[in-house]
Order: sequence, then structure tokens, then C-alpha cells
Amino acid sequence: LCSYAERMKDYFENLMGDTDVIVDAACKDEKWNLMSSCFQLLFDVLGALFAWPGFGSKSWRELFKQALTALAKRDDNPKNQSIQELTGFACRYLETFSQHVPKLTVAVSLNALIESIVQQSRVSEFQPVISALSGTFLKQRWPEIESEKANKFNELIQPLVRSHLQFAADSIDLIKTIATEAFGELREEDAVASKSYPTLGRFSASLYHR
Repeated sequence: LCSYAERMKDYFENLMGDTDVIVDAACKDEKWNLMSSCFQLLFDVLGALFAWPGFGSKSWRELFKQALTALAKRDDNPKNQSIQELTGFACRYLETFSQHVPKLTVAVSLNALIESIVQQSRVSEFQPVISALSGTFLKQRWPEIESEKANKFNELIQPLVRSHLQFAADSIDLIKTIATEAFGELREEDAVASKSYPTLGRFSASLYHR
């Protein structure tokens, strides 16, 4: 699964280059959308594996450690390391995919995968990693902003907004920043969306407010 995901990342990296700009024309291409769906499915499958409730049992912790090791080995060559250390390697490996995510749906699946791993590891020090990653995705301008209906788009970004706030190192400070800066940008004349949080627009303001 990791090998397939890496091939997908290379495919989109070659198309998108080093600018991290998603070209609207490419997003309408049938092959682009098919590859995006495959990318998302890979993260969904990995996410389902790491979200397995059995990993929370003492009798299955060793199996969870083996699963983490499989991811960690893609980033380093860990030997006899703790779950805490393996979680760090696994998160760092998965974060490399975030730089060339083609669609918001893929971003949501990747974020959910990392969240499952951190939650299963029970290592709270990695929670800010989830917040930072979801924040990165919320600060991007996605093609779905124009193509999806408001309700559908809000449904997509809802888990990202929740993760961004819930796992922040200082949730209160982050809320203040969004309330003053991002919402302030949205109140500017003729503003359709916030400049710092493009996913915060008139169509999604109620979701952010909640």
C-alpha cells in the first residue's frame, strides 16, 4: 500500500511541480480524477487499518507496533524503538504526502489516517502535528471550493476544522486568531473568502463559527 501511495505522490508531484499550485484545468481531467480517487482510497484503507479498535488492547499492542514499524521503515530504519518514537517516524513519513495532495477529499483521508495513528499511539505530544497538518489544508485554495455545493464543501472541511482546533497546542489562542484575523479578512468589502484561510468563506462561515 505504501509503495502504491508513493507512486501516486510521484505522479502528482511531476504534474504539479514545485509550486504546490493546483491547476483547475488538470482537476477536470478524467485521469487526474481517477488517480485522485485511487490516492484517497489508499489512505482510506490504511486509515481503516490503523483505526481498528483492537489496537487499544494490551494483547494487540505489539501488532500495532509492527504496523507502525512498517510505516516508519519508509522514512528511516528503526530498530527496537518505542511506540512513541515509531509514531514520530510514521507521522513524518505520511506528512511528505501532504505537499502534493491533488484534492480536498484526499487531504481529509490523509489527515484522518494520521489522526488515527496518533490517537492509537496514546502519545499526546504528536497531537499538534494533526492540528498543523489540518491547518495547512484549510489554508489552501481547493478546486472543490468552486465545484462543490456549499453543504458538500462544508461536510468535507468539517473534520479538518475540528482537528485543527481540537489538537492545537493552544486552542484558545488559535480560535482568537481565526476570529480576529481570518474573519476580519472575510468582512472586508467584496471579500468572498479569507486570505489566510481560503476555506473560510461566506458559504462556510457558519461551520467555522460553530
